[in-house]
Amino acid sequence: MLSHYSSPKPYPFIHPDGKIFYVPVENEFIQAARRIAESSGCVKQATGAVVVVNGKIVATGSNAGLRVNVCPRILEKCPTGTGYHHCKETCKQDGHAEQMAAKNFLNKKIVQPNPILYLWGHWWCCESCWQAMLGIGISTVYLIEGATELFDLDASKKQSW
Repeated sequence: MLSHYSSPKPYPFIHPDGKIFYVPVENEFIQAARRIAESSGCVKQATGAVVVVNGKIVATGSNAGLRVNVCPRILEKCPTGTGYHHCKETCKQDGHAEQMAAKNFLNKKIVQPNPILYLWGHWWCCESCWQAMLGIGISTVYLIEGATELFDLDASKKQSW
């Protein structure tokens, strides 16, 4: 079941060909993405993604990297969408969850129309993630209801999940 929830503030970026919808926390695919995020090494914003085709998970990805005690993006107070060079340099992260799920999908040589992505741990997708997703045919992303309130690290009031 889709929610009519929408982000209470504008997304920092959304590709003109992309769409974001919201699902309740009980959704099986958003929960699968959550489990992927929980295994990520990111201490600032662990994210997990699953690619779904015809009701089945066919690929996964996370922003896994080396776990560090303190994230340099936190130390430098990098706003959302900035300071990603630290992720590669310090944590040896290969990419964002969406990018890694798209790469996993490509590596499996899956040829299926209309893949969709469920993302846990963030409230929007950056431009490079949209490019990776659109490159494999994903134009629809599902987030958890309340994603902005849960995962916007720039917001002053945080909730726990």
